[in-house]
Amino acid sequence: RVKVLDFGLAKAVSGKPSEKTTTTEPGTIIGTPAYMSPEQACGKPTNKRSDIWSFGCLMYEMLTGHLPFEGQTSTEILARIIEREPDWEMLPEDTPSNIRVLLRRCLQKEPRRRLRDIGDIAITLEETTTELQSPTLRIGPVETGRAQPTKWSRRVLSWFITGAAVTAVVFLASIIAFKLGRPPEKQVGKPISLTAAKPIKAIVVLPFENLSGDPEQEYFVDGMTDALGAELGKIKALRVISRTSAMQYKDTDKVIPEIVKELGVDAVIEGSVLKAGNDIRVTAKLVDGRTDTHLWSESYTGTLTNILVLQSQVTLAIAREIEAAITPEEERRITRTEPVNPEAHEACLKGRWYFNKYSLEGFTKAREWLELALEKDAEYALAYAWLAGAYCGPGYWGYMRPREAWPKAKEAALKAIELDDTLAEAHLALAAYSFYFDWDWPAAEREFKRAIELNPNLPEVRHTYSFYLTTMGRPNEAMAESKRAEELDPLNLAGMAVVAVPLLVAHRYDEAIEQLQKPLEMDPSFYPARQALWRIYRYKNLYEEAFAEAKKAFSLLGEDEVVKAMERGYAESGYRGAMRLAADELAARSKQRYVRPTEIARLYADAEEKDQTLHWLQRAYEERDAMLVHLRDPDWDSLRSDPRFQDLLKRMKYPP
Repeated sequence: RVKVLDFGLAKAVSGKPSEKTTTTEPGTIIGTPAYMSPEQACGKPTNKRSDIWSFGCLMYEMLTGHLPFEGQTSTEILARIIEREPDWEMLPEDTPSNIRVLLRRCLQKEPRRRLRDIGDIAITLEETTTELQSPTLRIGPVETGRAQPTKWSRRVLSWFITGAAVTAVVFLASIIAFKLGRPPEKQVGKPISLTAAKPIKAIVVLPFENLSGDPEQEYFVDGMTDALGAELGKIKALRVISRTSAMQYKDTDKVIPEIVKELGVDAVIEGSVLKAGNDIRVTAKLVDGRTDTHLWSESYTGTLTNILVLQSQVTLAIAREIEAAITPEEERRITRTEPVNPEAHEACLKGRWYFNKYSLEGFTKAREWLELALEKDAEYALAYAWLAGAYCGPGYWGYMRPREAWPKAKEAALKAIELDDTLAEAHLALAAYSFYFDWDWPAAEREFKRAIELNPNLPEVRHTYSFYLTTMGRPNEAMAESKRAEELDPLNLAGMAVVAVPLLVAHRYDEAIEQLQKPLEMDPSFYPARQALWRIYRYKNLYEEAFAEAKKAFSLLGEDEVVKAMERGYAESGYRGAMRLAADELAARSKQRYVRPTEIARLYADAEEKDQTLHWLQRAYEERDAMLVHLRDPDWDSLRSDPRFQDLLKRMKYPP
């Protein structure tokens, strides 16, 4: 029997709470003080995470016999809610550690750091009642060094947890029933599964929650999120939003309907990860974002050794639930049975976590961790694929000399493909090598197409393939690929800027400027967009605007000396003088460290010094500067009739 003692006051809200959706004046506090969330106690807007807090208070009371925040008056209680932590020592000593973590997550002062949904609580509590009898994951008591008390037997504790589980599940079922307009059905002990009203064609995997309570485990939880997105991305019939956009919702307080509208998807995958030693529990939920309805929820347990099997199970379960049209070949690529070395896998995830920072330090640390992973397991194909990417990045961005970076990228990519030909990341690295360094245009296209075949939802492939198609003189195809990349990664600033490249090469400057305003509105300090805007103003002969953007671009790179040189040159002889002195500054610096020859050549081209421009383009050819593939850019229009430039194109076998 379920007895509801106090459900408190309720109000209906739609979207973000505002003055229009509250029946009281802003700042008015209504509710039972002992169960109020900190934001409610302060009279601030509330959402479902306030209910998560209240449930945490209730469960704490069930386990300890005391309220988490007690006082003689309402004012004293509210002050303690805002300022103090519960007395965690009051919990029975044999309270399972995952229940302790669960309570802490429910009673986080900051709403964004609380659990997202009551369904997470229901699943954890249901599993705990079972595992108290036959544990499959080490969720046992926290070691305290003291004898276990006899008054709190595991059976009694199980009764308490079962009661909390039933309460959570009934609450969850009531919410679902309210949204569907029908009475609640019993869901105790079963995964929730409802059929979506409309087909789900586009999906996003939101950042999973770290239930360990250990910030050091964030890399692992983020890695699981990335892995699930990558596995779902192998299904051609689905549009899966990239991690770059998805990760922007980490610790967000945005509601799901708002998220799906921003990303243009039908549904979201939410979840949590609990890692305890070598054991892992992954909980995944499917939510129809169009109706904010939970469609499916399930929990999976495994170990680091069989983590690939675990990932496959979750991926295929989601695919079946949304009735995605998955081909036998796609299912074969998703289904994994091989064990992994736990130490190698964890090192691999740390490497990928650093890789995603896209910085000199990030790429360096990524290579260190990935090489450690290969020391632990020399046959780990995924580590080779990511290591190849960790060399491609510095080769492309100019963090390493091309002749040092690109051959190592090729070596790692070929080894990954030798071990596992189905890794899209490895084929992308090989395509990038063939395109940017080897100038083997047919080989590059073969690898791009193979990567897209293996994972049609990787925006990185679409971005780079768009550059390739621009180089090949196929602007319409390039535009289609860049647009597809933007659809897959709508909040990625770099992806927004990439769409401007085919427009720029086609001399559609005003359209390119309009496209570049998107990333700059989100981040005015985004360097690639600033640089592109500088170049477009130069092509339009708007020298004053070009000079202003050039200064902003170099300032964002921390190149203060270059900016000073530009200002001196501009004062002496305008834009041409500014570009000449900037080029001289970088040319002098190149004697001490690597500087892209194409960057120096571009500045001399702006200064209308043809001989110097061609000299540095020859240097770029000798050093295999990755940016040399972009010779269709309007930067080089003044050189096209020069025999020396024509000879350079011929030596590169550049497409006509």
